Amino acid sequence: MAFKWSKLFKKTVLERPAGNGKEKLTFPSAIETIPLTVWILTLLSALILTEGYFGILFQIKADTVKYWFQRSGSLVTILGILVEISVSSRMENIKANWLSPQSFIHNMWRNDTDYRKAQADIIDTAVLATKYIPVIVIAIGTIIWGYGDMIHDLFSRINT
Repeated sequence: MAFKWSKLFKKTVLERPAGNGKEKLTFPSAIETIPLTVWILTLLSALILTEGYFGILFQIKADTVKYWFQRSGSLVTILGILVEISVSSRMENIKANWLSPQSFIHNMWRNDTDYRKAQADIIDTAVLATKYIPVIVIAIGTIIWGYGDMIHDLFSRINT
């Protein structure tokens, strides 16, 4: 299945006739299904890398900043692993709750093919999106952990 970024932000609204009017069911966008802890840990990773690179908050000496940047990569890798744990448990809960035969909404709409298609589409998009986030965080953290001093030196030479 190909990943489309536009699907992350798209809300799906289904309508069907009911009584005197129409009954609506609104699915959240896939991005809304990504847990808050994922966003917090990813932001924390970015802040750690920024602090490691510039050394502003802890006023790191200029000659040791590159080593602190390198060390920040290990912290980012650990946070990436925590993101992965958070994502995998959350996605399993979403799949179980949305596809559960005991779900009230599922029982009301289960024979509607548009409902099943929208449900599967949102779940698939959210799962794909959340697979990318931890991998990217872990990869960036690992690269900086291994080569952070050289990356810092390279960018320092470019900026001077």
